[in-house]
Amino acid sequence: MKRRFRLLLAAAFGALAVVLGIAYGDSVRAEAESERAAAMERYGGETAPVLVATEALETGAVLGTASLEVRTWPSELVPDGALGSVEDALGESLAHPLSAGAAVTETVLASHQEGLSVPSGHAALTVAVGERTGVSGDVAAGTVLAAYRVQDGACRLICGSARVLAAAGDSLTVAVPAENVGATVTAASDGSLRLVVPAADVDALDTGAAAGDVLPADEGAGGAPGGGETSPVKSAGRS
Repeated sequence: MKRRFRLLLAAAFGALAVVLGIAYGDSVRAEAESERAAAMERYGGETAPVLVATEALETGAVLGTASLEVRTWPSELVPDGALGSVEDALGESLAHPLSAGAAVTETVLASHQEGLSVPSGHAALTVAVGERTGVSGDVAAGTVLAAYRVQDGACRLICGSARVLAAAGDSLTVAVPAENVGATVTAASDGSLRLVVPAADVDALDTGAAAGDVLPADEGAGGAPGGGETSPVKSAGRS
């Protein structure tokens, strides 16, 4: 009986903690809305839509709908270059960190950095790099990379012509052909992106799959079991 009572008491306290947490969150949001309304009243009521980060974001983070939100700000408080819609920043990567609630401006986007020249038909993305990614952040600007997606024991070539635009120690800003942006952003966000540096005399890359299909690791060339994350099958020209 005592054990049952303790379990019921623990469950009651747990439920109370959840209710208090929800109430506190509602209180914080209500206070923020109240402050925003007061600020708009002080500044004459003129407002503008401003895109803000809904959570703290690190350098190299790729912006998506889950981390962005449009809020109404007093016009006098809107910073120069502030974006006003989610579509303006989708797929962009950050050149600087952003705190939760901070406005997303052109100056924090890697593709808008001064001196960054993005080739025609390409988009600039900043991706975090390290031992798992396959290359370090000291790759020279101009280096051509091949990007693969490695997932569930299978490997697929995403892009064979990503070009390094800038390096920042733990991240690289690369120019990716427009048709390969979506797949590259997905691989970078879910941790399946792998980058390699082909030599200058390499004119064909292992696709790891045919017609864009993911190939299981044990179905490599000659039917031999795959010994790692990549699965050689046949060569194809660069993307």
